[in-house]
Amino acid sequence: MKLHPTLDEVKKIQAETYKVLGDSGLSFKKVLNYEFENEVRDIGAQWSGKTETAGIIEIFLGCQPGAIAHEIGHGFHEALNHNKKAELPYPFRYDADPKNPNQDGEAVAEAVRFFVEKRLGSSWQPSKDKQTLEQCHYNFDEFRAMARGLVKNA
Repeated sequence: MKLHPTLDEVKKIQAETYKVLGDSGLSFKKVLNYEFENEVRDIGAQWSGKTETAGIIEIFLGCQPGAIAHEIGHGFHEALNHNKKAELPYPFRYDADPKNPNQDGEAVAEAVRFFVEKRLGSSWQPSKDKQTLEQCHYNFDEFRAMARGLVKNA
């Protein structure tokens, strides 16, 4: 039987993700609340931006705790997009399928999860959407420098 991650696990991942994003020196969206859904979905969790500073995360049965970092990473991507100097370039944005624009930002969200998982001692690595991590050589300092170069007043 698949379960939700515990609230303690969710809060631990959220706290570590906020630390990672805080270390970037860039703004990011915070989580207003979590909605625990009693259904199984392949995506595990889903971000929904609600304002320019916050959003919610739906958590589905079987969600891995690290997926919370990925979803908060979508909020970070939205903040980057909002605060940009110009269009976000590759590898922070890529040509998403026009029929599914939600694919846009997956590589940034995977990078955020990777850096959170690494700080927590996990060996987790994404299996796809790796272009942001590949461009920064899986190095947080390079990721931060690349992201800061995209944003006004960074």
